[in-house]
Amino acid sequence: MTLPRTEIKTRPIISSCGGPADGLSWLLVRLLSPLLRYVGAHIVNVEEFISALHQCPVPTGAFYASFDVVSSYTNVNNAGAVQAVLSLIEDNKDDITMMGFSRGEVKDLIEATLECNIFCFDNKFYSRNEALPWVIA
Repeated sequence: MTLPRTEIKTRPIISSCGGPADGLSWLLVRLLSPLLRYVGAHIVNVEEFISALHQCPVPTGAFYASFDVVSSYTNVNNAGAVQAVLSLIEDNKDDITMMGFSRGEVKDLIEATLECNIFCFDNKFYSRNEALPWVIA
């Protein structure tokens, strides 16, 4: 799989709610969330989204439209996603706290979470294989 072009904004879908990597995921959220302010495609909430829409120049007579799509999220190459996060860390290391972790340790934590992408819903465990849709574990 090739890495996505830089102008296309994508993100991996990772879930581990109730799964074996739940605690590790929580730690990564706390550690990496401050980096979101450096991601141009990140929208914090609905109000921010609406505010961003109001700043878009819309020609007279044009309308906004919303479409439901079959696949809102495409698979993202895990190695590319990890590298993107590590690049964000490197580019902004003076503005974030690493909580005592080295860049290499953060890489290991992210990769471990990606390898154990299992979550629990309605007392059933689900697993995500990068090449396949969601399956019951």
